[in-house]
Amino acid sequence: MRLAKASFCVAIAICAVSTWGSDEHHESGHGDSTSEYVKRVAKQSSRDVKVPTALVSEVEKGYREFRVNNKLNQEDRVERKFMDVQVRFRQRRPAALVDNILVRTPLGGGVIDLSDFVTEKRGSFEVQISAHLDQEHEAENMRVYFVSHTKARRIDGEEYGAGCAKVYEISSYFGKKMSSDGISVYTTEQRYVSVLGGTFVMVSYTPEAIHVGSVTFSDPRFPELTCEAST
Repeated sequence: MRLAKASFCVAIAICAVSTWGSDEHHESGHGDSTSEYVKRVAKQSSRDVKVPTALVSEVEKGYREFRVNNKLNQEDRVERKFMDVQVRFRQRRPAALVDNILVRTPLGGGVIDLSDFVTEKRGSFEVQISAHLDQEHEAENMRVYFVSHTKARRIDGEEYGAGCAKVYEISSYFGKKMSSDGISVYTTEQRYVSVLGGTFVMVSYTPEAIHVGSVTFSDPRFPELTCEAST
């Protein structure tokens, strides 16, 4: 399988499962002093979520190039470390979400069941994913990939869903979106399922290790929109 190089934005019309911990309270969002978030914990780790072997090869190839470019010893053992991942869901007007939500995942990432807090009312919300090497150091120059778990479909003449098991390298797009308001999605006709349904894989290279984190989004209420391989 080759990594798709086509525009992620165009492919899923983005421009237009876990149980939750009981510690549920409000806290101010990082970098967002006016909004409060209900904090939840995803108990299901994403470490067991399978990714295509082509993506694994791409990540390892990138690290070999990183080591060559930085004149590092090629014979040193390659360490792999998990990143600290969290996700914010924010709405400007109450409707699409039961509340603004901050999800903390297990180390390395988690699987987030959107049916726990996305309503079936018409509305929109924004999704921000952040990944840190640890609690003190933010990942820099991340490479980000999206592995789609949703079928391609047309809504009002526009394409939604990237297609089953398609892999997109979305580093530039991801960086721009996450540095602003995040990815905007809509609940009308479950557009958000086709946009978010899949796994976001974040990779950062340092001389010491390959740092990896991921987050998988699913909504079991709409199995007809997803791929069999994603279950």
